[in-house]
Amino acid sequence: MEIRNPLFTRKKQPLFFFRLGYLERFLLISILLGLFGVFMVLSASATFGRNAMNSDSFFFLRQVSFYALGLFVCWIATKMPTENLEKYSFFLLGLSFALMSLVLIPGIGELKYGARRWIRIFGLGIQPSEIFKFAVVVWVADFLKRKGGFVSSLTYGVMPLVFFIGVSAWLFLMQPDFGNLFLLAVTVFMMGYTAGVRRMHIFYLFVILFLGSLLAIFTNPYRLQRLSTYLDPWADPNDTGFQLINSMIAFGSGGIFGKGLGNSLQKQYYLPFPQTDFIFASIGEELGFLGVFGLLFCFLILLHSGLKVASLCKDLFARYYCFGITLLIALQALLHFGVVIGSLPTKGIGLPFISYGGSSLVTYYFAVGWFYNLGKTQKNKGTG
Repeated sequence: MEIRNPLFTRKKQPLFFFRLGYLERFLLISILLGLFGVFMVLSASATFGRNAMNSDSFFFLRQVSFYALGLFVCWIATKMPTENLEKYSFFLLGLSFALMSLVLIPGIGELKYGARRWIRIFGLGIQPSEIFKFAVVVWVADFLKRKGGFVSSLTYGVMPLVFFIGVSAWLFLMQPDFGNLFLLAVTVFMMGYTAGVRRMHIFYLFVILFLGSLLAIFTNPYRLQRLSTYLDPWADPNDTGFQLINSMIAFGSGGIFGKGLGNSLQKQYYLPFPQTDFIFASIGEELGFLGVFGLLFCFLILLHSGLKVASLCKDLFARYYCFGITLLIALQALLHFGVVIGSLPTKGIGLPFISYGGSSLVTYYFAVGWFYNLGKTQKNKGTG
């Protein structure tokens, strides 16, 4: 009698998609989201590319190359020995730390829009924070597995994570990149909770994170201004509130069916960075409520499938890694959605798989490849 493995097979359903296992569904949704992102970058970036690069298709052609490279590294990741990721987790973390440090060195780190978040290697711009987020999830998964039952200990389980987040916070705040710092801290704390960190310790950690966030905001005029703009963007509609106001106008003007792909008005001259930080606003304007609902539904399927795969993995490293990557993607998407509709203060954070950018797209596809690889290994060992 054949035993079905829920990682790969599901009960028979009328539609092909719903016959897929959780693991295959996660992989397919990731690929389709990236493909959808390519078309949205084409639509959203034409005017910006014409003004900035004298080419309507500049960002689109680059995103196509990023997408192709992302799929290639995803395929490579599915073929590599799974023990390598766990074995070299500390080396990967050290390498990403070094890249994050290079960003802060004048002449190496590029200053764009008032932030140092990029370095240029062989003519290619790289955002080390994207690699760093992936490396942190890998290292934390390995750390939690090695600690075992001691993860519930304040001294041996929690404090090393707190110290690590503290060091990471310094690197992020020096750039500055408060959005990715918050995203990473929440991901790490939730991974710890899944591994057995006590609820009271998690509560204390979130209190520390909240107080630290307030300190970072109220000691920095720029962040304080963003908070004020978030609370009342109409107080200065032509300057500090310009981004948020036009984002909400774009998102809200799409109606039920949208204006049609390529027909956005706000992206012409009003919506800043329509292909990156505010691409969700372009989606809302051009595809309307139906397009937004479809996109949200895809991310919910991705979240559900990822969590199910993590719960079915018996190997602790695979379980923590799959949970961490799934949560990282879902939380970043949630932050992006919140910023665009004005539910969260404005911060420069892209939409996973959708926004323009090679560092994010390629790194996430490598992470998805490892996700699939670990899940497949669990299935082959009969532990799914």
